[in-house]
Amino acid sequence: MSELSNEPKTIKTPINIEVDTVTIAKFGQTGTGKTSLSNALFGVNWRTDYAVPCTQTVSKYKGKMLPKISQGKDFTWQLCDTPGVGESECADKQHFEDIYQTFHQADVIMWVVQADTRAFAEDQKAILKLTDNKQKIPEAHYVIVLNQIDRVHPENWDSEKNQPSPEQLALIPEKINIVYQRFSPYLPIQIEHIIPCSVVNNYGLDNLVNTINKFNYLVNRNNNLN
Repeated sequence: MSELSNEPKTIKTPINIEVDTVTIAKFGQTGTGKTSLSNALFGVNWRTDYAVPCTQTVSKYKGKMLPKISQGKDFTWQLCDTPGVGESECADKQHFEDIYQTFHQADVIMWVVQADTRAFAEDQKAILKLTDNKQKIPEAHYVIVLNQIDRVHPENWDSEKNQPSPEQLALIPEKINIVYQRFSPYLPIQIEHIIPCSVVNNYGLDNLVNTINKFNYLVNRNNNLN
């Protein structure tokens, strides 16, 4: 089912990232929920679809997070939502230059993965290409979003408490460790910056926002020192 929208605040243009605003850019395989995450954090109401990829250019938005989720921080961000990798060879070639530019200009790099998958080869291939085979790794802050945590086996989400069931909670640390093992050889990720969440259930977003708000402080502090 499609989620159509008005996009009065959305800018879809060739990549031109402003240097005076902390930039957070999202990457990952198609279908992992990158755009839904943008909508949940910033209220941009970008189009999503369960069946077909909707993000075909780098979508940009300059603004603040929704007040209900910003934890009282009045930061202005430049948000970049990139097309998903792994849609097809043709699509990956078409999108690569824009994704590459965004990857190397971002202050905060957010890589979104599905919590219920064990297949990360497409992510690894994409990162190798974006980093020129690990020769050009951006000096950015990194966070991995373990999205769709509600779909972790046995998919018995505790709807009453809006949290993972005891069986799911027992598996989540193992999921985090697996993601760390798969990604840490490719990106300078810290295990505490792998954040489990469920956008559809509005779960775990507070922890994610707290992490990226800290990154905003660090980026601004470094800019002031320079």
